[in-house]
Amino acid sequence: SNINRASNRAAANTPLAALVLGENSYLQYLSSGERINYSLTDAPNATLFLQGMPFEYFKRAKLANDFVRVPLAQTNLAFCFSNDNVLPMFLNIKVVALVVDGTYETKLVPRLNITSHQEMYLNN
Repeated sequence: SNINRASNRAAANTPLAALVLGENSYLQYLSSGERINYSLTDAPNATLFLQGMPFEYFKRAKLANDFVRVPLAQTNLAFCFSNDNVLPMFLNIKVVALVVDGTYETKLVPRLNITSHQEMYLNN
């Protein structure tokens, strides 16, 4: 519908959409706050993480916040967190998913005609 297309166009002009599309995004990392070790991995490797065994991961970091573009092939992901701080931590986890619609269409773009124009004005 036209409403869905309009909302999709509006969502495409966000910093998160820029990240998903592989463009420059002005999302910022926090410079303060508690940092936690986390890994983004698949389910079998998450089991290895829980057992304290070496595991493979898609991304690993120690940050207060993060954002990452995940390839579509990575469908079943797991977040693994570990706290090496002395005090316990409270986590606020927010996951947002955007899917790029691979439907393309051809559009005609009108040719621009640029003409110069000069005007006189008073300089007081």
